[in-house]
Amino acid sequence: MPNEPAKHTPTPWTIELPEEPYSDIEIKSGRRRVLKLWLDDAPVNDFNDEQRANAKLIVKAVNLHAEMLEALKAMQYDDDGTPIVWIRKSVVEAIIAKAEAR
Repeated sequence: MPNEPAKHTPTPWTIELPEEPYSDIEIKSGRRRVLKLWLDDAPVNDFNDEQRANAKLIVKAVNLHAEMLEALKAMQYDDDGTPIVWIRKSVVEAIIAKAEAR
């Protein structure tokens, strides 16, 4: 259907780091694999470290996006569009702390 909104894979996403050397990193939603990052079989670890960092960044971004979306959906508005129920400060602070890795 051309005008339907795109669906997304439910959060939270998690990282499954391989136990075996040079096995791929998997990003999952529950038990379902969303993405697989290839690890190199070269003796230099620079590429593999970069892939691990990329996986962590991808998962963090997706999960934070979902948390922010839920917080915004919880807001209620008056007839003129004025917010009448604000997002709790503790929720906002927790999302910011996660984004800043505190």
